[in-house]
Amino acid sequence: MLGDSSEPDYASYSYEELEGVYRYVDREKYPERFKIVEELLKTRTKEIEPELVSSEEKKYLHAFFVGELLFWAIILVLGVLGYIVL
Repeated sequence: MLGDSSEPDYASYSYEELEGVYRYVDREKYPERFKIVEELLKTRTKEIEPELVSSEEKKYLHAFFVGELLFWAIILVLGVLGYIVL
């Protein structure tokens, strides 16, 4: 509506919509809106981050890195033992 001065309900915006507002809002004309959107993006980012890696993926990654660590530990021990024997 033209002439409607009500503030947008940024809390109902999707993350992508908030990113668009963040990029294109006139920061000088609407500093309060920019600040609200900036805070919402920070909050949404914090909410999204824990979901990036599932618990199953974490288990797999943990097992993989532990296995790799054990591999290199064995190589190191064998190398040291080989050096001592020679």
